[in-house]
Amino acid sequence: KCGLMDRLSAALLKTAGDTRKLCLSLSLACFFSAMLVTNDVALITFVPFTLYVLKKAHYEKHIGFVVILQTIAANLGSMLTPFGNPQNLYLYSFFNIPVNEFIGILLPQAITVAVMLAICGLFIKNEKLELRRKSREGLEERLQQKFKVENITDPQKQEEIRKEYFEQLEFELNVIIQ
Repeated sequence: KCGLMDRLSAALLKTAGDTRKLCLSLSLACFFSAMLVTNDVALITFVPFTLYVLKKAHYEKHIGFVVILQTIAANLGSMLTPFGNPQNLYLYSFFNIPVNEFIGILLPQAITVAVMLAICGLFIKNEKLELRRKSREGLEERLQQKFKVENITDPQKQEEIRKEYFEQLEFELNVIIQ
């Protein structure tokens, strides 16, 4: 385990600062990456990352809305380039449209969609990300309350809970320290 997901998510949480920016960043990442790779690849890449970030930050309540926005963003972002989706690739090759002309035709629609996605992001309740406000003090005690092992008799289950505890501790310390 190289910790790449932890480092990327910690950096994103630190720079976002609030739930609205975090959710919009995750959605717009799908929008713009779908222009360079296919919409499916953008979703396969960013949806698991979104689940990871929102679960680690304890904002699971936003998962459904963000994944819906990402799906819309990936499908509409992919319309800008000839290689963003199979239909565009067909049109591009069948009609021999130059790349710059193809992009020029669809750029106004792509800009409109990006603005609409930003407007949809306004429906996300704007809350400060708690991880940014938490200090190291009390962190271990708070996590110990969440990951209790006293009442669990199965040693394997206890070990799983301890592992999850240390992963969460390391993640939150990375967010605080960065």
